[in-house]
Order: sequence, then structure tokens, then C-alpha cells
Amino acid sequence: MRLARSGLTRRTCTGAWLAFALALFGFGSPLCAQETPSEPPPEAADGDYAFERADSVADRSFETSFGARGNGGAPKQNHAVRFRGDGAEGSFRDGEDALAGSRYRASVAAGTLAWGRLSPRWGCGLLLGAASDPWKSLAVDRGSGARFRGRAGEGAAFAHDGALGFDAVAGRFTKRALAGVRLAAHGVSLGVLAGARAELPPGAPTDAGAAASLAAGGDGAAGELACDARGRWRAEIAWSAARSTTPSTAPSTARSAEEPSAGPRLRARAGHVAYRSLAEGARSGAARLIAAGDAWDLGATSVRIDAALWSFGTGADGSRAALEVRRALGQHAATSLGCEEQHGQRRAPPEGTRLHPIGMRQGCWLECSTVARGRIFRIRHELWGAHAFARSEVRRLIAASIEMPLSTGARLTVLHAVWRASRSERLYLPEDEVDRVTLRAVSGAGARTRLQAALPLLGGRVRAALVWTDPSPPRATPGWSVEWTRRVRR
Repeated sequence: MRLARSGLTRRTCTGAWLAFALALFGFGSPLCAQETPSEPPPEAADGDYAFERADSVADRSFETSFGARGNGGAPKQNHAVRFRGDGAEGSFRDGEDALAGSRYRASVAAGTLAWGRLSPRWGCGLLLGAASDPWKSLAVDRGSGARFRGRAGEGAAFAHDGALGFDAVAGRFTKRALAGVRLAAHGVSLGVLAGARAELPPGAPTDAGAAASLAAGGDGAAGELACDARGRWRAEIAWSAARSTTPSTAPSTARSAEEPSAGPRLRARAGHVAYRSLAEGARSGAARLIAAGDAWDLGATSVRIDAALWSFGTGADGSRAALEVRRALGQHAATSLGCEEQHGQRRAPPEGTRLHPIGMRQGCWLECSTVARGRIFRIRHELWGAHAFARSEVRRLIAASIEMPLSTGARLTVLHAVWRASRSERLYLPEDEVDRVTLRAVSGAGARTRLQAALPLLGGRVRAALVWTDPSPPRATPGWSVEWTRRVRR
């Protein structure tokens, strides 16, 4: 249904676009911000979700931080230690933090030993390390090259790369003990994973207890065939080809770390509807899918298209098509304009639940930012509707942020977002922090403002933030957080 317009929303949107116009005269042309995950992974519970950055500490560095935050109740404290150097790295967090836990990785016996929180990835991810969305072949929070540190399980893992590769993992994944090994040679690998049988809800497929996969890859092509102990299987192939293009004049800060290189891409999958990954059942994804895309880098302009069809089985199908054009405007600026259409289910429905039909969703967005004289300005306007040309509005978002330097090395950041969404829509607002990206879950209609200051103090750096949300939950006060961090380099 069409959402009723709010006077608050109209005034705030007008103010945000006015700020954008002033920024064009004061700072120069817009620059496209880097992408962040648009929503939590399928295994996440309802509410906010935090992605931990994979490279928040530089080489040969030691960092410690103390912090506290609150929102009307008793303050929540946290403490973290992170380090990297001499072939080892790790992080230890305690307190009431969404990322509480520990990770450690070190070079041992011509390989790499890791323990604590694990997020491994084998082959295409059918057995271990699947992507979170059916139209994506890469998992941004799984595997050694991921941009974020995922939370697939907890235990120990060893990996050796060479003429004869070897991987071993043992720990708890999805609340059960699992262990597995993988051998690789000449681009071909064989992996086996087994563990205790899981307790599944009524109506769910019978748990297999063991599974194996055969994977191969090289020169832009990869494939994997996985099969469990009950004979249920999945097969996937992925292919990509690089295209020789003119070097882009867009600044590196304007390009997304998730953006693929210029060239065509193709991915296809087939298999049994009841197949589930033993380690990450919620991420098993669609039983059948085909996805294709292409990207052209044309100097100051880049164009990207994506399309996908998939089926989870039992009537849960979906499709997606998207087009995005990015244009560099000067040495430090760019802008992005895109549109997308979605049909059906994007996530596998919980076992035993009744399917509710999901109609078409068509959206468009304009995302811009600019960097000049140490100031960073960003703005995004997003509109989604239930009919063509985003008519019958179901979701609208406008968000703007400005970051500017102050005296003595201090920086001030202001973020403001206004949204309006129907009851059936979910919306997540990203908050970019030093060591994480947090997705804030919001619904209905409202506005959120975040004011953050960072300044040097006591040999480190302190960051303080205040957050106002309108409307606020009952008995809630403005949220606040304070964190002191000190980094030492050898």
C-alpha cells in the first residue's frame, strides 16, 4: 500500500537535499561512498548486526581499547586487544559487545594455525563458507580474503598451501561439533566434513551427519560438487573473464572493495532441495540458480549489470535484475545512479513455515559524496515501490553525512537519516566505525541522528558519540558511547 507522507519526513528530506546543494558549492563534486553489506546474513537474529573489519590493525601494531555505552539503562562496558606482526595476529574482546570473543592466527610448520572464532571457506562454499545472497558467488565474511571477519563457528583450523595443500578444521558450528579435512593438488580439492547429528525442527529434512565435496578451479573458472551421507547433492560452477579496458580515472576511494573487475561473469547451480550444509544450514542457499553479470570500465564511467533467477524449492522462488552507472567527477569525486527489480523470496524460508507471496519490488537510488580540504560529504536517496517506476511506495530512505577536521587533530562526524517503510519491509542503516560496520534495524517511519567526535587524548584517541532516534522507544534516552583506543607500532 502507499505510505502516508509525514510532515517531519518532508521537512527533513528537504533539509538534507539543501545541505547537499550547499556542499556542491563548498566542497566540489560528489563522490560515491564505498559499499557496505545491505542486510545481515541469513543466520543472524532480528535486530542490529555488526560486521568486524578484517584489517583494522596495521602490520607490527598493538592496539588496546576501553569503552562504555548506554541507552537509558545501566552502562555496558567492553575491552578489546588487537595485534598483528611477526606472522601472527589476533583479537580478544570481552564485555557486553556483539563481537565479544577471541581470534588468533599464526604461522606454524609451513602453514597457518587459527583458533577462536572461525569463518573458513572451501571451494564454492557448498560444503563450507557459502555466500549470504543467492546472486553473489563470494562471501564477504568467509575465507582468508574476506573484507569482514565472519562468525561461522568456534574452534581450531590449520591450512597449508603448497604443491599438496591441506586443510583441517574442528569446532562447533551451528551448535554442534564438527570436524573436517581437505586435500588439494593441481587445482583440485577433496573435502570431508562430519559431526554429531543436529536437533532439527519438525518438518525439516533429516540430518545427514557427514558430507563431502569435490572442487576444482583456476583461470577464472571454479566448480564444486557436494554430497551428503543420504545422497542429497548440490553442484555449482562459476566463470569470469577479465576484459582489457582503459585505466579508470576514478579515485580509489570511490570504488567498492566488493566491485568485480570489468568483464562478464556467470554462475549456475543445481541439486537436491533438501541438501543443507552441515556447518551453515541457514546459508545453504537456493537449490537451483543461474546468475550473470557484466561490468565495463570506460575511463571516468563504469557500468555494471546483474541478473539472477533462483529457487529454494517448494514454491519459494525469486529473481533479481540491477543496473548501476558510476561517473567520476574530477580527481576526488564521483556519483552513482542505479535501479533494481526483485521478485519472490531472497532468503530460504524457515522449515515448516507457511509461505506468503512476495510481489515485485522495484527501486532506484542516487548516491554521491565529495572529498576536499579534509572534508567528506556523502548523501544517498533510495526509493522502492511495489509497481513499475517505484510506484506504490513501500520504502524510502534519505541519508547524509559530513566529516570535517577540527583543531589539534580532532574530527567531527554528523550522520542523519530519515526513512519511511511499510510493515512488511525491513530496513538497515549502516554505521561505519573504526573496527566494524554496524547495521541498525529500523522500521515504520522515523529519523536518526548520530554526532561523533574523535580527538587525541592520553597518548591515544578517544571517540564519543551521541545518537537521537525519533520516535524513541518507551523510557529510552539518547544513546551514547565512549571509547579510548591506543595503538603502538614497533
